[in-house]
Amino acid sequence: MNKLFMKLSVIVLATMLFAAPAHATGEPRIFGDSLSTNSTLSGASSAANSWAGLTTGAEYNAVSGYKADLLSNLVRLQAVDSREIRMMIGTNDVHIHGNSTQEKAWFKEFLRCSAAWLVTPTKKFARPAGNFTYTGTWGNTAVNTFGKYTDGAGASVTGTFTGDSVYVFYIIQKVASAIADVEINGVNVGTLNSDGTIGSDSIYADWSHAAHRFSGFGAGTHTIKITSRGGIRFYFDGIADTNQTGDALLKLGNIAYFSSAFYTSKGITQATTDAYNAIVEDVADELIADGFNVEKVDINAEIDPSTDLKSDGVHWQNSGHLKAFNAFN
Repeated sequence: MNKLFMKLSVIVLATMLFAAPAHATGEPRIFGDSLSTNSTLSGASSAANSWAGLTTGAEYNAVSGYKADLLSNLVRLQAVDSREIRMMIGTNDVHIHGNSTQEKAWFKEFLRCSAAWLVTPTKKFARPAGNFTYTGTWGNTAVNTFGKYTDGAGASVTGTFTGDSVYVFYIIQKVASAIADVEINGVNVGTLNSDGTIGSDSIYADWSHAAHRFSGFGAGTHTIKITSRGGIRFYFDGIADTNQTGDALLKLGNIAYFSSAFYTSKGITQATTDAYNAIVEDVADELIADGFNVEKVDINAEIDPSTDLKSDGVHWQNSGHLKAFNAFN
C-alpha cells in the first residue's frame, strides 16, 4: 500500500467522524474486507449477491483489502449504539502475515480493539479532565479526539475501573515506539508494547488502534496505572470495563479456507488459517466471559473450498455468499 493511499484513508476516516449519516434503529452494521463488499478483481458476483448485499437494510463498513489493523482504525471512528454488528476480518492477515508469531499477536490486539470498541458504550477516554491522573508530560493525540501521548520515561496515567476485566485501548505504531508497564491494584500485570516495527509488516497504516485485556481481578473497583518506559512515544486512548449496559449484539465470524493452490502459492497451509481462527475464537470467548452479547459464527465450517471459491482461490461464488448470509442470520 502506498503512502498516498494511507493519507487518503486517514482523510476519509476523519471525514466519517464528523459527517456520519443517520441510520434507522435495528439496521445491522457490517464490518470486514472484500468478502463482505464482494469487490474483487476475479469476476465478482454483483454486490446484491454478496452475503452483505443479501442483508436487508445493512450499514456497510467493509473495505476491500482491509486487514485487522485498518479495520480497527475505521471502527474507532464509529458511533457505538444498539444495532447488531456483523464482523468478519482476517482473510488478508492470513495470507499476508502467514505463520509469524508476532503478526498473529498484533492481529489479536487489532481484532480485540474493533470488537471491544463496538460492544462498550461506556468508556473512560484519556483526554477529558477527571477521568485519569497524569504524572510527567503528556500531549493530545493528533489522529483521534480522545487520546494522549508521552515521550517521557516514567510518565504515568492512573485511573479506576469496575469488575473483573479491563480493556486498555492504545496505539501500535509503524516506528520504534515505547513499552508501558501496567499495574493493577499495585501489582504489575504485564506490558503494552506499541512498537509495530518488531513485526515484518504488522500494519499498513503509520499507526493502528489496539486493545489489550487484563482480567482476573474480581468484583469491585480497581486501580490501574500505566507507566511508559519512555525514550520514544507511547499513546494511551482510554479504558473500558465490564460494567456496561445497552451493549449491541456482536456476531463475530471466523475465516474460511483458501484453495490448495492458493495456500501453496503463499507458502502456508490450512493450519495457518486454523491458527488465526483460534485467535478469533479467543477474542469472542473473552468478551463472552466478560458478559458481553457476542455470538461466534463458524464461516469456516460453511464454506467448501472445492465448490464455493472463485478461480483466484480466495473469493466466494454466489453459493458461498449465500452460506455466509445464512450463517449470520
